[in-house]
Amino acid sequence: MKFTDLLLFALLFLSVSLNVIGQSEKNEVWPISSVEVHQAGALVEHSSLVLLRGDKQEIIIPGISPGVDLSTIQIDLPEGVSVEKIDYEEREKPDSRSSELSGIKDSIYVQSVSIKMIEAIRKTLILELDFLSANRSIGSDNEVLLVDDVAEMADFLRDRNQELSLDILEADLDIDKIKILIRELTNRKRALEHLQADKEGVVILVLNISKTYARPQEVKFRYLSPSAFWSTDYEVIFNSKNIFVKRYALISQSSGSDWTSAPITLISGKPSGTLSPASFGDWVISAKKPPRSTRRGVYANYNMPESSSFASSAVGEQFDDSGFEISEEASFAGNSRYRFDLETSATISGDGEVEKVAIDEFELDGEVRYYAVPALNSEVYSTVRVPEFSGHKLMNGYAQVISNNSYLGNFYLSIPSIGDTLVMPLGPNPYVRCSRELVEETSTSSLLSGKRQVVSNWTLSVENSLSDSISLDLVDLTPRTRARDGAIDVSVTFSEGGRFDAANNLVTFALELGPGERRDVMITITVVYPRNSTLYGL
Repeated sequence: MKFTDLLLFALLFLSVSLNVIGQSEKNEVWPISSVEVHQAGALVEHSSLVLLRGDKQEIIIPGISPGVDLSTIQIDLPEGVSVEKIDYEEREKPDSRSSELSGIKDSIYVQSVSIKMIEAIRKTLILELDFLSANRSIGSDNEVLLVDDVAEMADFLRDRNQELSLDILEADLDIDKIKILIRELTNRKRALEHLQADKEGVVILVLNISKTYARPQEVKFRYLSPSAFWSTDYEVIFNSKNIFVKRYALISQSSGSDWTSAPITLISGKPSGTLSPASFGDWVISAKKPPRSTRRGVYANYNMPESSSFASSAVGEQFDDSGFEISEEASFAGNSRYRFDLETSATISGDGEVEKVAIDEFELDGEVRYYAVPALNSEVYSTVRVPEFSGHKLMNGYAQVISNNSYLGNFYLSIPSIGDTLVMPLGPNPYVRCSRELVEETSTSSLLSGKRQVVSNWTLSVENSLSDSISLDLVDLTPRTRARDGAIDVSVTFSEGGRFDAANNLVTFALELGPGERRDVMITITVVYPRNSTLYGL
């Protein structure tokens, strides 16, 4: 009888245990199955096979990025399974970064204690040195003993004084070294704390199950990570035959969890974090660029891309706190929505490091045209003008220029409107030179009109030393007057073939130069102003 009761109790216990197992899943990190990276945020998807048992089941999913908004969570469930409850919390993360952060905190504490110990020893040495200095004057030409001392004691005190000075200096050096080490550890600690390296997100799902499944079913879980970004980067490879472009993605994410070998899709713009569509941003168009007062601004108004100090070693600078992060108010209104599926999987570190991943390659059909501004530089710059670029899904980004296996520099590629010409600079060409010379300047005045007239004649020259013919724009800047200087009149005449841009005060000569050909053009600037006034700036 007792044996039968014991057997029934064992069967009951086993049944309860199996039911408990069916009610809760093991806390396993679900692998990342795919990532959609936007220019401001990323949609991360985890998936796993789950054995669904019973009428209700709790699933705990650790390893989620911290800082996730609960409203952005989406779940794909099998038929007959619904969500009763979703909870999100952050817990201590038992991984290498968390251990590193804990170790760094311990190291900072140990080093701080070391500084206090060395400072205590240093203070003792200084007190002893002050005591010796108070009792005798050591090392002077006329050494005076203030106490009855023997010669041996005097020698000892002199040696001790020197030893104390060296010990104090050594203590100061040790303190400086430890402070440098503490500073480095503190910077790393702040970086890990910024990544929330000691925390991870945990999602708790409570599912209602109305259908029985004999085999594990796939469950997909998605959420919006706000700490991921990407930007385009180009390599423009130029030779005499074609223009070859390699497009890359600079991807960064600081979720604290690595994206390991997950399929990555790049999407322009930013994702919606709600069920409703986001409101439109401000979309402003204008027929002219914003006014600029610098000479560089005038240079840019000619539709030349602005150069940058961007270099291969400075890739990360674009992604620092001041450069790469896109604010919540950033507007992508009016921009095209492009999608790039990466052919190769990549591992994106979760500590904010920038990973450069290849996207695709393509050729551009363009015309090489030269740009000469002798008032600024005697070098002539070569550019590529691409009238048709709409089929290549180009986006704004930095471009590095390579010609004949030589790195020439970089610039920020700003994509113009469809119908305009895309201009890419290729740097100066040493075989094409230009110059600007004041050949004559006269000044006359009239008593009857009370006016003075100054006439300046300038010669612009350009010479082609290449073995091929070239197309070239020779550009010069003309003076303008302020609105309050209505009494000053400026007129410009120039050689045949010139074109005057009154909005930017530029004269442009579109020239075709054969091999070894030199061309001279003339610009005459006439300024009339009151004869009793002084003219500045001419």
